[in-house]
Amino acid sequence: MNKPLPFIPEGYRLVRPLSVREGSWVFLATGPNSAWCCLKLQQTPRTGSFAALVAARGPLRVLSHGTGMMPLTAWGADHASGTLWEEMPLADDLLTEAPFASERSETYTPFSLVSWLTERGPASTGQVIAWGLRLSQALVDLHAAGLLHRDVKPANILFSGGLPVLADYGSIGGEGASIEFPGTEGYVPPDGLGSPALDVFALGRTLYELWTGLDRFRFPSLPAAVTQNADWDTHGWLLNDVLLLAAEGRPSRRFATVAQLHAALSRAAPGRRRISRRKFVGVAAAAVGGIGAAYVWRNRPSHRAVWRRLPPARFGFELWQGTELTYDWANRTLYSLSSDYRGSVLQSYDLRPWKRSVWEFPKASQRIQASILMPEEREIWGVESVTGKVNRVKTDGSSVTPIAGNPLDQLDFTGRIYWNPFTGRIGMFGGYGLFHVHNRLTEFDPKAGEWQPRSPAGPFPWPRREPFLFPGRDRKSWFLFGGYGNLDGRQGKVTAGLSGYDGQFYPLDDLWSLDLAADRWKPLLPVQRWRPGNLKSAIYHPRLDAVLFLTGSVLGKEIPAALHLWAGDPGKDPKALPSVGDVISMFRLWTLLVEPESQDLWVFADEGVFAVTLQPA
Repeated sequence: MNKPLPFIPEGYRLVRPLSVREGSWVFLATGPNSAWCCLKLQQTPRTGSFAALVAARGPLRVLSHGTGMMPLTAWGADHASGTLWEEMPLADDLLTEAPFASERSETYTPFSLVSWLTERGPASTGQVIAWGLRLSQALVDLHAAGLLHRDVKPANILFSGGLPVLADYGSIGGEGASIEFPGTEGYVPPDGLGSPALDVFALGRTLYELWTGLDRFRFPSLPAAVTQNADWDTHGWLLNDVLLLAAEGRPSRRFATVAQLHAALSRAAPGRRRISRRKFVGVAAAAVGGIGAAYVWRNRPSHRAVWRRLPPARFGFELWQGTELTYDWANRTLYSLSSDYRGSVLQSYDLRPWKRSVWEFPKASQRIQASILMPEEREIWGVESVTGKVNRVKTDGSSVTPIAGNPLDQLDFTGRIYWNPFTGRIGMFGGYGLFHVHNRLTEFDPKAGEWQPRSPAGPFPWPRREPFLFPGRDRKSWFLFGGYGNLDGRQGKVTAGLSGYDGQFYPLDDLWSLDLAADRWKPLLPVQRWRPGNLKSAIYHPRLDAVLFLTGSVLGKEIPAALHLWAGDPGKDPKALPSVGDVISMFRLWTLLVEPESQDLWVFADEGVFAVTLQPA
């Protein structure tokens, strides 16, 4: 140790340090009776903070022998150096997951909840509820004595005799007492450190990490392993409801006391089979004659959207064109290849540290219309407008290189790109030029260096420009929504029965699917039946097997962002889902993705990056 210890209590022999932080030392030691123990020294120069810590140790020593706490077996204070010392039993050994054994003193490491998650992964639903009851009871006892822990987190929960216990009492004090340590980010609620709700929030986030294996910042996202587990319908949904009320950022929607959290976990422990809303409404309908309840059932939303802001304060970069076709979830990186009259630019955005990288090619003459991360080549391929030339760029920012060959010269100014897993080729749908729009479907043959036509079976979508084209399951089918056009594709032609004419074309607002295996188009929603108006993007959600439409604000009118779900019934329109959480009035959307593990929507907008969890209503 570089810094000398401020004080060592008499009768203790320090064997080796287990943890060293600024002003805090934890040792493997032997006590006055030569028994092995854990000895912590904590130096607090500020008089008020030191006095608060000392004042809490008397009642804490008694309380710590109750359920769910690491016993405080001895303690003392050296006022001259401002040092508080504490003796506690040693936690279980990380390597053996058994109580400490003196013959393993050289390799001993305390077994914590962080170690559990690292070594074993997420705990089962029943285990989380049982451990949550144990830890919340410890906090109930602590709060009843007028004390707050103020630093509940996985690293401060140790295993003793195979059971989790609260430990690290370095921040414990009375409500409103002075504190040196400001808490750990992600476990401190927005309303701060001053009330018992702090420990409620922190324990909620800790249990969330234990249950899901996800970082606390991803709350309330749930991985498929949780929602698809056999215990979801009996215990999982109950635990989820408890955690939503424990780890909620807004005080008005959070449990006010840890006793409320403990009581809710107690109710969840025996489990209760979730009665489907269909059954519930059926019973209610029978009770009241059936008519009113049936109407409610047909029109209620199936899910609600829970919005949660992620760390970046904002998102949005010049020329950004990242899409579903340019993400790499294996490396958690999103790419964008684009250009204008100044040249080309490749951008990458690492979703782990939220860091953007940029490579510029100012002498390049390409005008990139669309780009794709090629699955096998692991390169970004960009398609030029007008010429249809294809250029390739390494993801490390190597120079733009044209693919050899002679691409066709077609006026596909606004075509939309797709990927065909059966042919291994990129494709283009639609386009606009010479006062016409069209619905040609072509795919690029890299060996021949040209675009080759495809002719799926009909019926065919009307010709259009600027549609939304997005993949279905495994990219074996694709969805086409909207765009501007008319029946024969001629600009300026008035069409009876349509509205919204802009002097050139009509907004079509129709939905189609293209089955690449069968090579066939299929109409899903007819022209102008459902008109979202302020649509920002559309995406297929694999777990729900549904199409989601995202709407937001328009120029001059702020409208909260909203999701509309279409579950595949051609006889029903997309249904708006209620939104809660950090909902925004979204003006500019850059990218919409489905995170593969949690199945959350990730929304990249000017206002920031958001994770949207879709929960059954």
